[in-house]
Amino acid sequence: MFIDGKTSSILNPFLLLLAALAFWPIGAESPPPAVELRIGVREISHREPWRREQSSFSVPAFSLDGRRLAALNPRMLQSTGALVRPTGASDYSLNYIWFDPELGLSLLQVDAGAGESMPGRLELGRMDYGRSGQTLEAVGAVERRLPRRSVVYEEIVVRHTPWGETPLPALRLSGWQRQSGPGELLLLQGKLVGVVFEEQGGSAYALPAELIQAFWQRALRMEGTSRESTEQQMYSALPWAGFHCRPLSDAESRAHYGVEARSGACIVTEAGPDLTGASLTPGDVIVGINGRRLPDSAMLAAGPFGPQLPPLAALFQRGSLAAPGDRLLLDVVRGGERRSVELKLGAFDRRQLRCPREFDFPAYWVVGGLVFVELSDRYLRENPDAPWRLRYLAQSQRLQSAADGERFVVLDRVLQTQAAAGYQCDACLTLTVNGVAVRNLRQLKRLAIQRLSERQDLIIGLEGGATIALAAEQIAGADQEVRQRYGIEFLEGGPGEAGGPRP
Repeated sequence: MFIDGKTSSILNPFLLLLAALAFWPIGAESPPPAVELRIGVREISHREPWRREQSSFSVPAFSLDGRRLAALNPRMLQSTGALVRPTGASDYSLNYIWFDPELGLSLLQVDAGAGESMPGRLELGRMDYGRSGQTLEAVGAVERRLPRRSVVYEEIVVRHTPWGETPLPALRLSGWQRQSGPGELLLLQGKLVGVVFEEQGGSAYALPAELIQAFWQRALRMEGTSRESTEQQMYSALPWAGFHCRPLSDAESRAHYGVEARSGACIVTEAGPDLTGASLTPGDVIVGINGRRLPDSAMLAAGPFGPQLPPLAALFQRGSLAAPGDRLLLDVVRGGERRSVELKLGAFDRRQLRCPREFDFPAYWVVGGLVFVELSDRYLRENPDAPWRLRYLAQSQRLQSAADGERFVVLDRVLQTQAAAGYQCDACLTLTVNGVAVRNLRQLKRLAIQRLSERQDLIIGLEGGATIALAAEQIAGADQEVRQRYGIEFLEGGPGEAGGPRP
């Protein structure tokens, strides 16, 4: 066939395309945006922490560089192993690089040889958070499948993850129907804009892309750090302002605290001075930050997320995420007098909490039939009949005032033994051991062992004036009775707490 020069110049691109398609592998598809990550974990009851059961769950894992995987895995420290399960390929094991305890995200390295099974490299997208009604694609991972469906973005809200303490900007989604649970990826025009961390009915909440990017950057800096040293740090990629507050929304409240009638203000409800290095206390009223007077609503612009209260607005200075070590200057009213307080953003360490939401490995100690544990939110969730006083402590005194390891100790139950015969208790706050105040479980154990070595009886003081007395000569027999009758092999456990074996 003869083609003149003019026609040739038009058809050349078309012929090149046909030639390329001729050599394209039949059935070839673009890499999926995710793979299934199957994670094995130890199930530990916080009311019976000596019990150990194995379970597993799946989450979608994604890659931002084509070489590493990230996934929502808030139970990373309880993990017994993780496998990548690509569609139609063999499983591959992984090694952890880093874990963020506030966001619940983990970065992992796939073993050599799994390169062809990695998901496609995802790009982080950006949303217009002021425009509700945007349709997003939710991608899950179940049994080597990646089910997809549409959900609707509604708004940005302030929320902390179920396992974290830092208030975060979160995407609120509607039209949610559970398929594979928390960890699903949210895509907008093929780009990653969020990771779901919580479901409630027909709604869900997700980490926005800005927080995913902060995690990824920090995790890459941690690559090569040993897992042991990473566990010792337990810090998040996010800075933490170290306080919570609520707005003073009416003129009477402003007048009571000595604030000008038309000034925006918020009152500090919780503060952790030893976490921030600042002399900020509950009851302080904040009227300005970094030289900016609070508007009437007490809400400041916080980067892309719109108006936010000062603790969150402080994390997004100059339109981007702040870094640990950055400083804030707060204009505070205390006792009717104005003063300046310098606040240093810190890296949040959840070990500083008097009552954490959840222990990775809850500590316990059983002596003479008395079962002692430390108080946590998860313990209360497992014990819906717990006294209101314990719930009050968990809600209102979560942050300790000094970094001294102080935690609330609960006498969870009394196992019937000869030494403890006649006593009853269900979730009683433990105050003293032989007249000495209890500061945490480790100290309680140390005090008790010291008294027993001196052949003294144990006198446990409980809230409300109740006491339990155990005869020293009966305790050894009672411990043996607990092992035999109740099948509790180890009478203590929890790393660095009760001194027992690590689960």
